[in-house]
Amino acid sequence: MRRRTLRFERNRGVMERPERLRRFVEDGCFIQLTAGSLVGQFGAKAQHVAHVLMDKGWVHAVASDSHNLGGRRPRMTDAHAFLSKHWGVATARQLTIYAPAAM
Repeated sequence: MRRRTLRFERNRGVMERPERLRRFVEDGCFIQLTAGSLVGQFGAKAQHVAHVLMDKGWVHAVASDSHNLGGRRPRMTDAHAFLSKHWGVATARQLTIYAPAAM
């Protein structure tokens, strides 16, 4: 069975109630955060939801969602540092290196 990877931290419904993702996680969907959301690039609400999802253990990968180097930088270095500080180096490596490579 192929798993879907979903990015929801900037979805209005999920921002209002992050718990809405529970069923997706329980059904085997991968949850991917945007690095910029994790570090606050898309505002406090998206960052808060990203942190809630991290605290619930529902995040399987963190990716750049980079469109270009000018308007939307990758922010992966910042995200890795943030993850390392708040959730540990092992988690940072898992979410930014190993899990994305496996996907």
